[in-house]
Amino acid sequence: MKTVDPVLLLQPGYSFFVSWELAAGIGEVFDAHGIPWISVNGGYLLEENYPVENVGEESIDGCGDKDSELPPDPGGGESGNWIYQLSSRVPASGFIIYGGGLAYREQEGLLRSKIINPLSGRPVVNVGSELEDLPCINADNYRGMYDLVCGLVTTGTFKNPAFLAGPPGNIEAEERYRAFLDALQHASMKFDPEYYIQGDFTSFTARSRIHDFLHSGKELPDLIVCANDLSAFGASQALSEHSISIPEDVMLSGFDDFEYASAMNPPLSTVQFPIREMGKKAAETMLALINEQESGAGNTEEHPNSKEKPEALDSRIASVPVFRPSTGHALKGTQVNRARELLLGDLRIKERQQFRLKFTKILLEQPRLSRCFPELADTLMYAGVRVLLVMLQNEESGDEQLLRMDQGFYVDTSCGERRVVLLTPDTRKIRRGERLLPPDLSEIICTPAHRIHTVPLQHNSTPLGYIVAAVTPDALDLPEHIAYELSGYLYRWTLIHQASQREREREALLDELQHAQRELSRVERLTEMSRLIAGVGHELNTPIGSSITLASFLQDRSREILGSFEHEISADADQESVRRSSENPGEAYGIGEVIKFLHQVGEASDSLQRNLRRAGDLVDTFRSLSVQPGQQKLSRFRPRDVFDILYSRSTSTRGANLDMRIDCPEQLEVYNDAEALEQVFQELIHNSIQHGYESAQKGEIGIQAAVRGEQLTIRYEDGGAGVSQGNVNRIFEPFFTTKRGKGLVGMGLHLVHNLVQYHLKGVISVNRRQGGGLLFLISVPVEHPGT
Repeated sequence: MKTVDPVLLLQPGYSFFVSWELAAGIGEVFDAHGIPWISVNGGYLLEENYPVENVGEESIDGCGDKDSELPPDPGGGESGNWIYQLSSRVPASGFIIYGGGLAYREQEGLLRSKIINPLSGRPVVNVGSELEDLPCINADNYRGMYDLVCGLVTTGTFKNPAFLAGPPGNIEAEERYRAFLDALQHASMKFDPEYYIQGDFTSFTARSRIHDFLHSGKELPDLIVCANDLSAFGASQALSEHSISIPEDVMLSGFDDFEYASAMNPPLSTVQFPIREMGKKAAETMLALINEQESGAGNTEEHPNSKEKPEALDSRIASVPVFRPSTGHALKGTQVNRARELLLGDLRIKERQQFRLKFTKILLEQPRLSRCFPELADTLMYAGVRVLLVMLQNEESGDEQLLRMDQGFYVDTSCGERRVVLLTPDTRKIRRGERLLPPDLSEIICTPAHRIHTVPLQHNSTPLGYIVAAVTPDALDLPEHIAYELSGYLYRWTLIHQASQREREREALLDELQHAQRELSRVERLTEMSRLIAGVGHELNTPIGSSITLASFLQDRSREILGSFEHEISADADQESVRRSSENPGEAYGIGEVIKFLHQVGEASDSLQRNLRRAGDLVDTFRSLSVQPGQQKLSRFRPRDVFDILYSRSTSTRGANLDMRIDCPEQLEVYNDAEALEQVFQELIHNSIQHGYESAQKGEIGIQAAVRGEQLTIRYEDGGAGVSQGNVNRIFEPFFTTKRGKGLVGMGLHLVHNLVQYHLKGVISVNRRQGGGLLFLISVPVEHPGT
């Protein structure tokens, strides 16, 4: 029979012997028929579940951010149930579900809602619990318990037999209790309901309930029959703590015959739970369903998941009692051999513990997983791990999620080599709903020598991804340990990464704060200087204006008197006397000297007026630095119109020596101060002409404007001489100029800064332009806040 997709075994994990035996039985049948299969281990079904959408794609060295806790004991730890939902979305030939382990507390509800319902219409076989519409493989719990109790009561009559029950509503537990009662009735023994002790299949609860019973004052039972071996183990601990001997004071029995039953002190009488045979039967049943599906003999409406299921597919495997010293029986030879096997198993566990310690040590010492894997290759191979694939989530992935095999390795032992093959993200992508394994590796690791496991990675309740591991049959529990340690590593790495990220953000915020403080200090300094200069300008305005008036008056009067003198001196006057008077100033009148003096007064008055007017212009500039509320002339205008006016005005001044490029949408409109914007760029153009280019040099100016969000961003640049970096930092300061000796006072760019900040309510910055020149960046609101 040929099949492409593997069969998936969904079970809690390999913490207990029952899971190993189930996998061994399934593997024995599937290996013989060449059927690939994968064990998916996501813990016991819990009420709270986590959606599969949280699992996605992320780099292995980017590492997700959480850690995992697989339940070491039934009912403990965090839920990794989302891996079952993920499994339901991938192609598979069929699903074998260990329902008795997954939902040991509640048989129907969680098992159907979390697993069975998503698999509707696909081949499914359930093991360990009863479901009406599915083929189920179960142990004959009733017959095994009945035969056990009947065997015990044949040794004598028990006065106060007790029953330590399983979880309420659990079908297996109820069958075992019913068999207990029927066996007592068959032996004509009565059962006192006071000796019914409610348990839940866990040793912790059993120990606690026996403690409570012993403190209740009731007469000590002479026989305690437990619904399973774990409960018997907890009961034996409680009895020992009360110095009650087994079997001298109380006989004790269990059900399952798991690995620790024969290793207890004394060894426990129990019932062999035929889990290996159940696994074989489940695999055989799955083969029958697959054959039926491939042959087309059935249709989807008559599929085993439908209401009508073939009764032949339901099976009950016989369970057999095993009597040991806990009920006063002697050990048999086969039981001694069993104890030796357990001892060898303990030795193998100790060997694997060395692997666990080394694995943990390397993860703690290496900062990146990509460096861990080469070091772990020999260790993993020796421990029985042949392939390890790590698939991590990506929190930003949306509906089109990818499950990426970000990092892994393959150890080839066929010729004694130990090769580490790193799997790169670009060549190992699996779209959600396709496969749990890449097709090129499936043929390598799906062999009888390997068992493939899928285990979730998570921290608390947050999925991080999952691992796929191929291990030898004696290392079935290692993938869970690897997943646990990897989850812890990812969580620790995330904490370090987050702390480092926060530190970088803190440093960036600190730099930003310091820059803002420096900028604020600079702005405050410029503002104070502007106010001071504006105040001085206001104070100087009146005396300078008066001085201009007086100088003009003096000039006019000197000209008037000079004209009078020149008129009174007639053409026929004694020119000789005038000459003598000018050569002898001590003599009376000195008419020549007076005329000369009047000429000098006129020239001085003219020079005085020119300088006073220049001072007046400077005072006007000072006064313009003082911005008062309400001075803005707000209107809706097109910046392109302002730039076109400036272009016409500037090119008429410089002619062909000025090349101005304007990039601004013609339909762009803003609501702001058009006159202030025009004055800003007039000053910038004037600055470029005065400082960037010589008179004969061709000038290049670029203006680029665009709207970004609610801001109008304008880029002004020239290709002129530029300034040094030190001067760039001072360029907006008042009175700063590089051409003071040529009559410039350095107030233009300071005025630009104030117009942008106070009139336009924007910001301006300047940088040196690569290749020469300056670049000014201006950002002003599209809608003035005074609107």
